[in-house]
Amino acid sequence: MEVGLTAEAAELIRRKGGTVAIDHIAAVGCGKQPEVAIDTYLKGKDVRRYLVAERDGVRILISPAMATAAPRLQVTTKGVGFLRRLRISAVLDHQHGPACSR
Repeated sequence: MEVGLTAEAAELIRRKGGTVAIDHIAAVGCGKQPEVAIDTYLKGKDVRRYLVAERDGVRILISPAMATAAPRLQVTTKGVGFLRRLRISAVLDHQHGPACSR
């Protein structure tokens, strides 16, 4: 798995504790888009099975589902000033369900 991180994203993650978790949320139903969630609030989250990547002094925790769904991830930011948020871009593999005709 390849993880990219912009300098702005690394700085924002450091200000919010230095660790970020990336999760893959499977789509429900064929044709629906899966979601990728990125979060710096980890209180109460079980991250024991997550893969750990270290980039620019930041710990990136990647869920097992995310590790199998996307070969490449890029963490960037969007917005300005106090409204700046983390943004994740991923190349996801499409997984067909039993009712899918594709």
